[in-house]
Amino acid sequence: VGIEDGVTRPIDMMRPAWDRAKREWLDGRTVRVFSSGKGLSAGSLFRLQHYYYQMSGFKMESNEHLRLEDITVRSTPGFAFIMRGTQHHTLFRRVNIVAPENDPRRVITCTADHLHVEASRGFVKLENCEFALGGDDILNVHDNSAAARYRSRK
Repeated sequence: VGIEDGVTRPIDMMRPAWDRAKREWLDGRTVRVFSSGKGLSAGSLFRLQHYYYQMSGFKMESNEHLRLEDITVRSTPGFAFIMRGTQHHTLFRRVNIVAPENDPRRVITCTADHLHVEASRGFVKLENCEFALGGDDILNVHDNSAAARYRSRK
């Protein structure tokens, strides 16, 4: 999964159960994943994710004039921050999503997007923020819309 000098091999994301890689839990903390080995070599660096979108650190929905300041997220499954609904005028000031200092074992901060904004009413501002080592997009801003046509009853 997109780590510098590492190998990208999606195992289970978005795949049906019958198409997932074979795996075997050796104990409560160790899993063996079987692969064809194509493109892999001994000593390769891997970052395994066992959650993707299932959970989130902070979920904000339909707030007005929300300010988040001096927050540090070290690790969370799913999105670190997700905004949706009629959320508008949101300020992120000194919000950091970074791994703990001096901890080389933790190479992921969130398993999905750092900041995911969907179907909001806009006005999102980021000041002096650092987003690092996430599993997907750093910033994903989109709205969902549909077109309709008026038809008279005549």
